[in-house]
Amino acid sequence: MLALAGSGGCALRRYKFGTMLRRLLITATIWGLGLLTMVIYSKDLEESLWFLYDPLLIGFVWFVGVAIFVLAAIRIRKQHRTAIACLVVIVFGSLAFVCEDYLAVNVRFRISQTHYEKRLQSVLSSDSAAKADDVAGVEGTTSKRVAFYWIRGVTDNWVGLVFDPTDSLAEPRSSQRQAQYFGEDLVSARHLNGHWYLCTFT
Repeated sequence: MLALAGSGGCALRRYKFGTMLRRLLITATIWGLGLLTMVIYSKDLEESLWFLYDPLLIGFVWFVGVAIFVLAAIRIRKQHRTAIACLVVIVFGSLAFVCEDYLAVNVRFRISQTHYEKRLQSVLSSDSAAKADDVAGVEGTTSKRVAFYWIRGVTDNWVGLVFDPTDSLAEPRSSQRQAQYFGEDLVSARHLNGHWYLCTFT
């Protein structure tokens, strides 16, 4: 009788422990997806939250991430598969910082490329659309170059997503010194895909 009660108690403890680890894995997965989203849209968040973005990101990553990591590491001996899965999620989520530049530019552009292509068609076919708030400038006659705001600057510095059908932005930087586009000096140009470029102006 005592043995049966003891085995029943152990089974109940294992069930509760397994449930807790599964919840921990779900929390780690949500943390990883949240971190990935924050990194991909970091420029938008920085522009919207200003000085609150860094404390929010650091707090979100270090407090929640480290807490999940420690809990998973403590319980790795008792239910190693679920605990290891938690650790893997945390490690791969943290690697998003290493790839922040690629995620915040290339991945974000890939996600929103269809939207910008639709906006481009609207701008090219309508003068009123060319005056929209998200349009930084339009220049050219037959082959029009169009710039959309990617990051709005505080003064005259800004980053634009530029559609350049002439691909003159792909020329070596040495040949573009003091080049002007949209009435601004070009600081840098980075090719994204097709005729799309990410440019910094001042």
